[in-house]
Amino acid sequence: IIWAHQCSRRFSGQNAYPEWMGSAFPALITGLPVIVALGYDQDLPDEIVQRYPEVYTEGIDRLHFNPRVFVTWVLTALWHGSVAWLVPSLWVGNNSWTTHLKSAKYGPVEFWRASCISFLMLVTFINQRLWMYSYSPFALRTVLVMAFSYFMLIACMLCLAFTPPGKAMQPHLATGVVDVIFSQWKYLKVIIVTPFFLFLDALALFCYATFRPSPLDIARGQWRRGLAKSLPKVESYDGRGSTAAAS
Repeated sequence: IIWAHQCSRRFSGQNAYPEWMGSAFPALITGLPVIVALGYDQDLPDEIVQRYPEVYTEGIDRLHFNPRVFVTWVLTALWHGSVAWLVPSLWVGNNSWTTHLKSAKYGPVEFWRASCISFLMLVTFINQRLWMYSYSPFALRTVLVMAFSYFMLIACMLCLAFTPPGKAMQPHLATGVVDVIFSQWKYLKVIIVTPFFLFLDALALFCYATFRPSPLDIARGQWRRGLAKSLPKVESYDGRGSTAAAS
């Protein structure tokens, strides 16, 4: 994305996104969903996973982190970044370097509208990919943290566009950028259509889980269908003349 923008700007060293939005990106918008969705995710209950010791071989076999997986994720990131930047830029933006040079405020307003839409798409791609790969996507904590991420995204854009401190820090967002992209159908179409590219990711994930399921996918499928039962509890002798229940 940065390379593409540098080409359109003749490598002038300017940023493609509003600087303060970029600062809020890891701290306020996308950081917490990753921590909550991954840190508190649950694939199988403890009492069920004891019936499927084969799921522990996935880590030993490096099933989820190997050169093939790494290259796939890198190519996926390039694909999402290209779509998030090129679709809004070519649809409603203005990337002519001559137009940029004529503007005293670094770029026409059309460019910043497309840039904000592209930023929206980046956050959408990241959050929705995280949601698709979560083992508990409909858990309350997952839904709430995703809603919080989008809330912070919109709140940051509105604060930078309509509050006096925000206008001072990011003046090019106060010139009919944020209010226009959320009120005119020309820009709303881009916001609505671009996320549909994620259906390709959903289809690939579905096909992989269907035709090449991992031991965990198989175990979760049986658990969801009610075929997996927890191990019965047995009485164990503790050496002191009493028994205790053990799994």
